[in-house]
Amino acid sequence: MERDQLSTRDGVSLEQTPIKGLVSIFSGTTKSGRFELPGHMRLLSIFGAVKLDLRQATIPQGVSVIEALTIFGSIEIVVPPEIAVECDGDAVAGAFSVHRSRKGPASIPPPSGAPVIRVSGDAYAGAVTIQVKAPREKAKGHLARKFLGG
Repeated sequence: MERDQLSTRDGVSLEQTPIKGLVSIFSGTTKSGRFELPGHMRLLSIFGAVKLDLRQATIPQGVSVIEALTIFGSIEIVVPPEIAVECDGDAVAGAFSVHRSRKGPASIPPPSGAPVIRVSGDAYAGAVTIQVKAPREKAKGHLARKFLGG
C-alpha cells in the first residue's frame, strides 16, 4: 500500500498527522492509562525497554501506524481485542511477533470496520511483541489482593 493511500480519521492523511513517540536508551519507559493514540507513533528502544499499553487509550477509527525499532532491547505493545492489528516487522537475531490469546475475549477477532493499528519496524538482537489482551478486570484484582494478602 502506498503512503498516499494510508488515511486516518476524517480523511486526514498520515503525512499530515503529528508524529509522537517513546524512547528508551539504557532505561525503561511505559505509557498506559487514558490518552489518545496519535495517527503516527514511533517507539525506540536501545538496550532498554518500552511498554505501550493501549487497553484504556482512545483509539480513533481508521488506521494508526506505530513504527518500532529496538536494538538489544524490547518493545511490548498491548492492544485491546476490539482493535485490528497488522504486523509487518523484521528481526535479526530477535523476534517481531503478535500474540492473541486462544481463550476469553482476546480470542475473538475484532468486528468488521474496527480501528486498525499497523505495527512495522525492526528488531536487532531484541524483541517487538504485540499482545492482544482484554482490559484488566477490577474484581479479579480485588479478589487476588483479598485472598493473597497483596
